[in-house]
Amino acid sequence: MVVVFFMPYKVSAQLAAHTALIYIALSLLSGIIFLVNGYRAARLHILAFTLLFIGGVAASLTAIGFFPKSEFTSHGMEVGSMLQWIFLSLALIDYYKISIAEKDKAAACRPAYETKLRECC
Repeated sequence: MVVVFFMPYKVSAQLAAHTALIYIALSLLSGIIFLVNGYRAARLHILAFTLLFIGGVAASLTAIGFFPKSEFTSHGMEVGSMLQWIFLSLALIDYYKISIAEKDKAAACRPAYETKLRECC
């Protein structure tokens, strides 16, 4: 990306906009793959990146020249990013709760496994 320092601003902005769209699309795809594989927190991941995607598309298409400048298109990326981090924080909390529940379940099963181990040996 060093080449952007030697390009006109408009070309650099368009390159950055295209790169952002690819990044967001890949993030959405990874969230869908994890959701299909049964990862529960992926729901919030998909929601977070969808909101970022909407804001990013608005900002990117404005930078490319498809949309006129307005308050939403000018600040769409910031609002989308803020909402993304809120939902990613909720996904992290959900993951933490799942981990605690699994730990408690494993701790509850431990005495039964220890008695089976003593009986075997």
